[in-house]
This record gives sequence, C-alpha cells and structure tokens, in this order.
Amino acid sequence: MKRFILIILSILTLATFEGKAQRDFRNGYIITSANDTIFGQVEYRSNAKNYQSCIFKKDNVITEYSEKQLNGFGYENDKFFTSKIIEGSFVEALVVGEMSLYKYQSIFLVRKAGGEVYRLESKSTGVNDEGMEKMKEDTKWKGIISYLMYDCFPESNQLVKDLRLVEKDLTTLVIRYNNCKQTTFKDFKKNKPWSKVDLGVSAGVIQSTVNMIDLTLKYYYLANSYKSVDPSLGFVLVFHSPRISDNLAIQPEVYITNSNYSSLTTYTPVNSYYPQKYDLHFHMTTLSFPVSVKYSFPNRKYSFFLQGGLNYDFNILTDSKLIRSTEQNIVLENATAFYINRSQLGAWGGVGLLRKFKFFDLSANIRYNYLMTYLNETSGFFARSNRIGFSIIVFKK
Repeated sequence: MKRFILIILSILTLATFEGKAQRDFRNGYIITSANDTIFGQVEYRSNAKNYQSCIFKKDNVITEYSEKQLNGFGYENDKFFTSKIIEGSFVEALVVGEMSLYKYQSIFLVRKAGGEVYRLESKSTGVNDEGMEKMKEDTKWKGIISYLMYDCFPESNQLVKDLRLVEKDLTTLVIRYNNCKQTTFKDFKKNKPWSKVDLGVSAGVIQSTVNMIDLTLKYYYLANSYKSVDPSLGFVLVFHSPRISDNLAIQPEVYITNSNYSSLTTYTPVNSYYPQKYDLHFHMTTLSFPVSVKYSFPNRKYSFFLQGGLNYDFNILTDSKLIRSTEQNIVLENATAFYINRSQLGAWGGVGLLRKFKFFDLSANIRYNYLMTYLNETSGFFARSNRIGFSIIVFKK
C-alpha cells in the first residue's frame, strides 16, 4: 500500500510539472479587428479564462489578446469566441446565422441578424400568494424565444413550453429556426457530440495479496500473507460528454483473473514427537466489475488521467484444500482449509497515460484495489485481500 502511494505521488508530481512545462495549445485561429484570419495555435483553457483573453501562438511566439484587439478566436472543429456582443469580454458563439446563439458564463444571448441582443436568463422571483411568500421561476426568456421565432413557427408558444434553459435545448432550437429560414449558418461544435462511448479491450497483470488474521490460533498452518501474480483480461467502456467536459468520464469495466496461492509449513503438534507437513492451496477465478470516475488532463496526442471508484468481485470458482501428512508423505487429513466468500466489495484508485494514434488510442495505467469486505470472516479469523495491477487498454476509434 505504501509503495503504491509513493508511485501515485511520483506520477502526479511528474504530471504536474509536465502540465506546467507544456501548456495545452491546439490548432486554431484568430480574427483580427481588420477581419483577417490568422491560423496558428490557441491555448485550450476554461471558458472563464477565454472570456477574458486569447493566448495565441504562431512561429513559437506567444501573444495574449484582449477583446478590444480581436473580432474573435477559435479552435479547429471546436469552440469559437467572439467580441462586440458584451462590452469588455469575449463570449462563446454556439450558432451564428439568421438567428445566433451565444453564451457568457451562465447566461445565454440570442440575436437575429442585425437586431438587438437579448439575454436569456432565469431568476427565481418572490410573489405574494394569499399572504404567503413563495418562489416562482422567471420564464420571461421563453417569451423572448417565442417572439423571435414567431415568423417561422406561429405555434412558438407551444414550441417553448417544455424548453429548458440549457445549451443542448437552445442550440437545437436555434438550428431548427435557421433551417426553417433556409439560410446558411455555422454550428461551431457540430463535430463535438453531446455523448460518446469508447469501447476498449484490456490486458494486464495483477499482484493480489491475501492477509491472514487468526485470533483463535486454530489456523496455525497458515502463513501471515499470500501473494499471487496473474494475467487479467477484460472489456472497458468509457461514457463521456465532449460538449459538457473534456475532462470527466464514467468508466465501467469487467475483467477476469485466476489467482493461485499456496504454502507449505511444518509443525509439531502438542503431545507428539513427530513433525507434520501442512500443504495448503487455494485459488479463485474472479469476475471483477470496477466502475470509476475518470479525470483527464487532455493534450493533443496524450493525456494523463486519474481514476477512482468502487469495485465488485464475484468469485465464480473457489477452492481451498489443506493436506496434512507425515514427513514420509503419509496423508493424515485432506480437508477444506477455510471457506471463501463468493463476493467482495472494494474501493480503488489509479493513474495512467493515454496516447492517441490514427486508428486507435492506447492507455496504460496502474491501480490499487482495496477490498473493504473480507474474503473470509468467521469467529476470530479474517482473510482480507488487496490488489495492485498494471494494464494496457486499446480503444477503438
């Protein structure tokens, strides 16, 4: 456990220094105040920072621009930020056309070509109802949408009835309006899906340790701990929403391992002059179902990531044998050493690196799994297991 923590801290330290040394610049462009487009690389930052300025790199020269110096800037097949919508700030342009949609912090802005910019925001307001104060959602923004779209959708009141003040709903509706008007428009994040599922196959090696705690002294033939190093195979799914976050994902997995443990001890029983051998073997074939939250530090070709979550183990096959014999190998007893529980619940965490290639993505990770429930739990005897593993995951593009 201590060794794993040291490995994690070392990787995190390296990742931190690497992240600071190599800022995340991606292919993009700026549009000057003279309306000239210059291609280069734009630092990929949070929206909060991009509202304030643009960090642009060309020919290894890095320049920071304010909204007064540019008409806009954007990333290739991704976000675009424009000026002159809100004084003193860039805003994210979601759709630009006959009707345009913008976002600034938690506020959406909408404008028809050459018209006024309307703010779409919802504020809870206090109203008096029979002498009692209660909160009521402000839906004036729906009236604005209905008014602006009336020329194309006379039934616009019904259209906005179930509309939510979220990017997905508003973007879909504004695109629908522009299609209705049969005019050209730009959906800047068209190639960035709302939801995405990545499928991968996993292969690795796992070192599992089983620690024995015997308070009864009845299991004197057991070693203090057992180790097994075994291959593992599995499948991995990654669910994420590129539109919402480039960093967060949910990763469920399933993999199978076959672990074998053994020990051979010699013990002389009380009231006996002859030592006896205790040959113990136990093994488990286990299906593991880890689910984790994955946080990535993306870059153009590779990214570090952290993971943490829960794990459920189901032992589909178990066996535990104790053979007690004399030194001359005369078997005195052939019995079950101890019972093994069918399932266990654990918590796990890990770090890794993902490298992007043309036809697939390759991920390498190291993780530690602490089983919170016992492998065996009887009166005065406990067996607890934990695992440290390394695996390679190949994701299909």
